[in-house]
Amino acid sequence: MKTIGLLGGMSWESTQIYYAEMNRRVREKRGGHEAARILLFSANFAEIRELTDKQGWNAVGEYLGSAAVKLEEAGADMILMATNTIHVVADQIQNDLQVPFLHIATPLIEALKKDGRRKLALLGTQMTMESTFYRELLEVAGFEVWTPTPEDRGEVHRIIFDELTLGEVSPAAQDFFRALALKAQHAGAEGVILGCTELGLVLEARQSPLPVYDTAVLHARAAAEWALKD
Repeated sequence: MKTIGLLGGMSWESTQIYYAEMNRRVREKRGGHEAARILLFSANFAEIRELTDKQGWNAVGEYLGSAAVKLEEAGADMILMATNTIHVVADQIQNDLQVPFLHIATPLIEALKKDGRRKLALLGTQMTMESTFYRELLEVAGFEVWTPTPEDRGEVHRIIFDELTLGEVSPAAQDFFRALALKAQHAGAEGVILGCTELGLVLEARQSPLPVYDTAVLHARAAAEWALKD
């Protein structure tokens, strides 16, 4: 079994989803007490946010790139990062590595193609929904991307940072995301991309009128499957 190097802590609320899903997938495949071999670098999310605000994304890329190299030096055979928004510096991190880097959009696009979906609602932080770095990957792959109104985008962002990253899941937030999925359905979307690794905490597949693509779960499972390949 290969060793997975995980850049986590952004936030740790979603990093624990990765840890559980990777180990669960290995147990499903191997049985018994088999578990994933994982090296984890868990960042202090408060420090990452401060670094972003004061020095910009290049500084974040340098910080996480250095952490990724340390994971590689410690024996990681592959690196992944448990966050969507900070994939804005994915190329910068990848350039420092000799081992493969599994981008969070890769297993998402594979799942969408497998299911034959063409128009998807993208939910995440304002940067993920509004910037080109993420949606362009989807559009180049042939998908049409729907995003909420500016007001709803602001509320999605607020819930992520003021509630979900702090471990709070309110009934009001659950109602809001169910209603948002319904708006997406009325707009012609064929599925909902949870483009923030915490969003699976607030919108489960059974609660949504549309199929849900949880990027954290897809990413973690893809990493586990990679680690099990001969």
